[in-house]
Amino acid sequence: MDNTNVAPPPPNQTTNGLTTASLALGVASMLGGAMLIIPPILAVIFGHVGLGACRKNPARFKGAGQAIAGLAMGYVSLMLAIVFYSCIVYMSVPMLRHVYVRSQSPVLQPPQFAHDEDMVRFPVIQKDVRQLLEAAQQIAMETGLEQVTVKIAPDGRVLGESLSQYVARVQPGMQIVGGKIMPGKPLAVTFNGTTLHFDENGGLLNRAR
Repeated sequence: MDNTNVAPPPPNQTTNGLTTASLALGVASMLGGAMLIIPPILAVIFGHVGLGACRKNPARFKGAGQAIAGLAMGYVSLMLAIVFYSCIVYMSVPMLRHVYVRSQSPVLQPPQFAHDEDMVRFPVIQKDVRQLLEAAQQIAMETGLEQVTVKIAPDGRVLGESLSQYVARVQPGMQIVGGKIMPGKPLAVTFNGTTLHFDENGGLLNRAR
């Protein structure tokens, strides 16, 4: 029998290694959720190269399905990672801005009191100032007043119904300069001969004897 016109058998197909690598990296990317960046990028690259080789030489290479699956998982994981890290950056910007502003602010030295023993009371004084500012803010919101009158007895009792229901007592010897608190504005306080200046949140601005 003449076999000269019989076509030779097709070469054995082999699975392209890049398609297998793309599939494996795609699975790893999905298992890693949005935390991984490099594996999904490699899954996409290997998937495209491997799929191109399978389509260019289908008689030699197989594994196009693996490449397509790896590409799909790689792209999905990559998009999830971009969204995840974008959210982290978005949430971190305000905190970084706050840290930067704090780093640029001048470092304030502890206030110099007329009497050295009053230095020990400063944390309590600052706490009282913050309570008064918060109470004045609350009263302003309830009544629409732009300023709240403050009267403090020598023994530290806060006089008047409106403010005393929020702050009953402060440090004896403490007085509000001008006798009024304007919510959202800095506040000056005297304590035993020392004048202290606070911002609208109760932070120390400066001090003068």
